[in-house]
Amino acid sequence: MKALRKATLTEFRLLRRDRVTLPLALLLPLGLLLGFGFGDGMREALPELGGFTAFELFIVPIALVLVVMMLPLQVLPGTLATYRERGVLRRMATTPVHPATLLGAQLTVHLGTLVASLVLTSAIAGLALGVAGPRQPGAAVGVLALGIGALYGMGLAVAALAPKASTATAAGMALFFPQLLLGGLMVPADQLPDVMVRLGRLLPAGATLAGLQGAWTGDGIGVLHLVVLAAWTLGLGTFAAARFRWS
Repeated sequence: MKALRKATLTEFRLLRRDRVTLPLALLLPLGLLLGFGFGDGMREALPELGGFTAFELFIVPIALVLVVMMLPLQVLPGTLATYRERGVLRRMATTPVHPATLLGAQLTVHLGTLVASLVLTSAIAGLALGVAGPRQPGAAVGVLALGIGALYGMGLAVAALAPKASTATAAGMALFFPQLLLGGLMVPADQLPDVMVRLGRLLPAGATLAGLQGAWTGDGIGVLHLVVLAAWTLGLGTFAAARFRWS
């Protein structure tokens, strides 16, 4: 535990020094909230949305899902691949501190940062923009937790095999941007072809967004969304654990 605590503090200091990726991961969702929050008509209750505003039902859930996506796909794979490329993991394997300690420290720092960002985003939406919380808050927290597991499984699967940082970054982007489109984060799902919508709901981002919107309206989370997120979490988590390369 002492080694993990020291490694976690070190990783936190290193993450704070990231002047580009980390601020982007934290500030992009806030920019989305503030940019749309003051748009004309965005906070007007609409009968066709069950009395919700477009801001509540679309923009706020999208901002929260963006928070969940950014760190595991844009930051984690590149960081771990950099350690592999520079021989950090290989050198640690020869010391009493197993490289798995570094992996645990990374995940601890990431999850702490991600939860803080989710709380900040939710607080700004509620306190500054007057957004009412989801009708099923427990379900909302649950689907976000499953989404975090699925997307970190995806990020760890990339990090498990990528030989260098550039490869991991490219793979992370290749997983990030298609999910934005297919998951309904770039274009509303009702404006996409049916085949794209069905495919998007089978991916972590799309399943998380759909489940979160269901929790927001009180309609509940579809069983398919829960199964999809659990399958990605277990499948990719198992794959990453079995195939992770320390050198």
